[in-house]
Amino acid sequence: LLGKPITLLPIGGEDLLGHDHEFDTVISINVLDHVQDALRVLQNTYNSLKPGGVLIWHDRWFDSPLGCRSSKDYMGTTLHPIRPKFAVFSHFLTHFEPLYSRITVEHIDSNPAGVKCDGGSIYFIGRKKK
Repeated sequence: LLGKPITLLPIGGEDLLGHDHEFDTVISINVLDHVQDALRVLQNTYNSLKPGGVLIWHDRWFDSPLGCRSSKDYMGTTLHPIRPKFAVFSHFLTHFEPLYSRITVEHIDSNPAGVKCDGGSIYFIGRKKK
């Protein structure tokens, strides 16, 4: 990035409208489980990238309703209002040519709170398909 112009936008991904095909690179790290409308953020992320643009992305997925937290974990459910499913991320990433991908899976039949959980994280770098 040395010597290249960088634009930082002080807005949330849900409000990233009017920037269609504007950016060469979008970086999103641990964002989607903190927003109210993850599907809108994914759509806006995709739309804002130029064809051939690079996505650098990491996020957690939760195939269990509470992830690996008990329902008594108020802070976990308050600070992470959404539990994106693996299938949503998997479909989103089909629109990119992978340059690097690492998927970490967590499967716990029962944690100390007695909660069964399935989830994990995805670290992905890819180029938007033209």
